[in-house]
Formats: sequence, structure tokens, C-alpha cells
Amino acid sequence: GTSSKRARILHKHISAICHACASATQSFSPLWINLTSRGADASEWLFDVIEKATGVIEILIQNQRGITLRGSHCSLILHALTPLATPLTLRHGRKGRMASYKIFIVVCHVLALLANHRLLLLARKIPAFLKHVLTLLDHLFKSWQNLPNSKYRTRSIDYHASLECAGALTRVFQALGNREHAKLVNKYVPYIVHSFALGVGSLPLDGMQKTAIVPGIHALIDVCSEVERKQTFANLNDGGKAVFKALIVDYKQNYKFSGDA
Repeated sequence: GTSSKRARILHKHISAICHACASATQSFSPLWINLTSRGADASEWLFDVIEKATGVIEILIQNQRGITLRGSHCSLILHALTPLATPLTLRHGRKGRMASYKIFIVVCHVLALLANHRLLLLARKIPAFLKHVLTLLDHLFKSWQNLPNSKYRTRSIDYHASLECAGALTRVFQALGNREHAKLVNKYVPYIVHSFALGVGSLPLDGMQKTAIVPGIHALIDVCSEVERKQTFANLNDGGKAVFKALIVDYKQNYKFSGDA
């Protein structure tokens, strides 16, 4: 009928848009990082292209009434994020680091929107989603490891940029930790909690860093069953186990019974 024909046409157009956005990030993201690290003036307009591409993606994700997405569309959106997440694994100079912080926040924003609005469509792609999240968490820890070990480090641009990144990643964690999603994500989120505990076990966080990232971890713990928490604990080293114990105590005192859960 006419309605099914329109639906096919709309699906085709949405797929074309997602492909175009993926092509844009594939082409421009590595080039932008490269130019920024060398101080080239072209970096800003290249980042504008990335922002426009991800801005279109965000419109598709959020417009739940006007746009009916399919699982294949969400898979293309994850594919579009891959070239943005990949440069985060590379080492950069100061300008390149500033560039990577911007990309980090852009990726987090799209992932948080997907988790909030379209997670059901990603049911078969949660592992791909998780891979992006773990890449972001690893990058955050590396950025904290590379901060100068002095009393002046909290004054550095890198320190405050990394806190913004932690806040953006926390919003992804909180979206995943929504109890409505528990059955979808509870077998995956222990991997994130495990990685976090290992990271903090070798890199103690200061108060501002904890404030930025721990609420998101509490949200993930909240959708884990008692069995999953015990399994996570059992698979940690001694440093990670100490961190996990402290997380659970803090979760019970400040999250579970505070009305935030």
C-alpha cells in the first residue's frame, strides 16, 4: 500500500543520511586530528564538519515521533562513531590532546542519546556500543595518568578538559544504568565496572575526579544483580577489589538509599 511504500522510501533516505554521516566522520576525523596536532588552521572547519555530521545523527536519534529508526540505522550510527573513537587511542601533542577532548565529548553525547532514546533498537549491537564506551574509559584514564604529578596539576587545561570528558562519560553510564534497560544491559555493564575498578586500582583519583565519574559507575552498579557484582569482584586483582569494595559501600550509602536510584 501507499503507507508501506512511503515507509520504504523513508527508510532508504534515512539509510543514505546515516551512510553520508559515516563517510564524513571516516574522511574528516583522522585528518582533523592530524592537522590540529601540527597547528594547522584548517582544523576548526574540519571539526565543524564533524559536528554537523553528528548533529544530523542526533536529530535522527531524538526525533522519536517523526522518525522511525530501524536497528540497521542504529548500526550505521555506531559505525559512524568508530572513526571518531579510534584517534583517541593514539598519542598526541598538546594541540592534539585538546582535539581529542572535543571528539571525546561529541562521541559521548551521541552514545548517551542512543542509550536514552534508541537502546531497544541496539539490542543486538550492545557489544559494539560497549566497545566504544570502554575505549572512552581507557582514554580518560590515560589522560589522567599523563597529568603532571604536582600540586599545580589541577590548574592545567588538560585537568579541567578531562573533567569535562568524565562528566560526558558519566551521562552515558547513567543512561545505560536506567532501570528500564536493566534486562538489556545488565550482563554487559559489569565489564565497564570491572575496567573502572582496575583503572582506579592503579591510578587513585582525587575528589574532583571522583565527583565527575563515580555517579555514573553507581548507576551501572545499580542495574547489576548481586551475582554479577560477586563475579565482577572475583575477577579483579587486589587493587581492583579494594576499589570495588569502596564503590559498593559508597553506592549503598549515597546512591541506593538516597532517592537517586
